[in-house]
Amino acid sequence: MLFGVAVFQSSSADDDSYKFNGMDLLHLKKYILGSGGLSELQKVLYDFNFDGKYNGMDLLLMKKIILGIDVPIVTATSGTENTQTTTENMQITTKDDTMITMIPSLLPNEYQKEQIARKYGMFIHYGLNTFTETEWTDGTLPVTTYNPTAIDVDSWVKTAYEAGMTYVLALAKHHEGFCMWHTDTTNYSVKDSPKKDDVIKLYADACEKYGIKLALYYSIWDRHEPTYKSDFSGKYIDYMLTHFTELLDGRYGEIVELWFDGAWDKPRSEWQFERIYDHVKRLQPGCQIGINHTIGKDDNKTGMAFEGSGWPIPANHPYIPANYVENMSFRYYPSDFRLLDPFLPKKNDPKIYMFGGERYYTPFEVTLCIRGTRAMGPSDHYFPGQWFYSNDYPSKTLIDKQYVADTYRYLVADDNLLVVNLPPDRNGKLIPGDVARLFEIADELGIRKTWNN
Repeated sequence: MLFGVAVFQSSSADDDSYKFNGMDLLHLKKYILGSGGLSELQKVLYDFNFDGKYNGMDLLLMKKIILGIDVPIVTATSGTENTQTTTENMQITTKDDTMITMIPSLLPNEYQKEQIARKYGMFIHYGLNTFTETEWTDGTLPVTTYNPTAIDVDSWVKTAYEAGMTYVLALAKHHEGFCMWHTDTTNYSVKDSPKKDDVIKLYADACEKYGIKLALYYSIWDRHEPTYKSDFSGKYIDYMLTHFTELLDGRYGEIVELWFDGAWDKPRSEWQFERIYDHVKRLQPGCQIGINHTIGKDDNKTGMAFEGSGWPIPANHPYIPANYVENMSFRYYPSDFRLLDPFLPKKNDPKIYMFGGERYYTPFEVTLCIRGTRAMGPSDHYFPGQWFYSNDYPSKTLIDKQYVADTYRYLVADDNLLVVNLPPDRNGKLIPGDVARLFEIADELGIRKTWNN
């Protein structure tokens, strides 16, 4: 029981009744120090959410140890490692020689449970491409391209709240590399544009006001940053890690999700996702990471999950979500949840997938666009829509409200999530028809709210 002594003898907690997420810590302490059996303690611990610190004790770490995963111990007094208990498959650590990564499990962990409970969010594509009449640009357009007359982020988030959504998924950086927050890593950001508002700060403030969560989309592909081509494995990876520090160090509050996208022009190992995952989790352990094209052939080659299949993508392709089966492989790992936009999983979507001989529980987050969504290919398995605003955007067909409501119901029943994309215009406003349709969907689902404050 050395791990229990190391954690608890260093605690300054009095022998009164202390609670943490509903768990009586004094009762727990007595169990560990010899008053109770370890097997009984394991039963008690499993259902409790231990995340963070209490009087210097790393409670999540302690839980993992007690449940059978040996890891280095962090004491409250010194903050140093006791390496008496280690294993080859170490999953949690506080040193750089081994990294925080996913823990194999057939059940959702506490942070996944929190994500699943969020159910429904608004995806917002707003950035430099809002002003270009195209969905993708190549990073060569001047920063002056981004020049809104106004940015009413408060109204976007209020709309999400009133539509019964629990989080906003905001674009932080798209493929062209333009950053929507104040960063010193590049001169290609809102800070250097004619309209200098820190848009991520505006999102964070509005989310706090309306009591909903903030998630961020970030393209790991960057068509502007020179080091992407000149020194990818060194300076570019460091460039991204600096971005994640800026976005997750607390200046924007809690970030519940990072949605990674890219061109997949490099094999998995070159992206250093394990290092990125470790870095993010050290900043915000509850931030869930999803990598687009999560599931696919584990060949460590360039390309998407359905690379080489031709176009349109055949309905029987094994790596589209409608055809997923349990124990398929991760193509991009580690990923706390699955992504493959704009595809939909089947009902009774399987949750267990494999990497390195281990099995992992991973929910799926579906993305739909409120306009322009249409089926492609021989069956309704691929649903692209329009992500960014354009001059002809308001004339595009709105998505059917019943279709979205039915999709929401089966996704939520399967412990998956749905986000619906609404792109603001060049005056920083959502399109009235988009908002009206979103509220119709909320009325159909019975989740409509009214902001009265």
